[in-house]
Amino acid sequence: MTGLLIAGRMVDPRGSAALGWIAIDGDRVAATGRGRPPGTPDIDHDGLIAPGLVDLQVNGAAGHDALEGGDALDAIDDALARRGVTSWLAAMPTAEDDRIA
Repeated sequence: MTGLLIAGRMVDPRGSAALGWIAIDGDRVAATGRGRPPGTPDIDHDGLIAPGLVDLQVNGAAGHDALEGGDALDAIDDALARRGVTSWLAAMPTAEDDRIA
């Protein structure tokens, strides 16, 4: 197996955690499994390995929209992270031209 092998407690779709592993090849998850990893792990993770959501259209959150600037983007980021979103793409809601520019 090439790439990065991480072992630790993995959260399954039901929300329970058990020993497991994840293999990363480049920028992709190549394989996952339960139990002992298929080789010597590059990282023995002492926290939880959990899935995360990638949201490709975020107009706003937490009372802010993406057009409000840096502080709003920070608040949106914090709110989304608390809900399991690990990365997101700001999308511009419909607005006047001078607000979007």
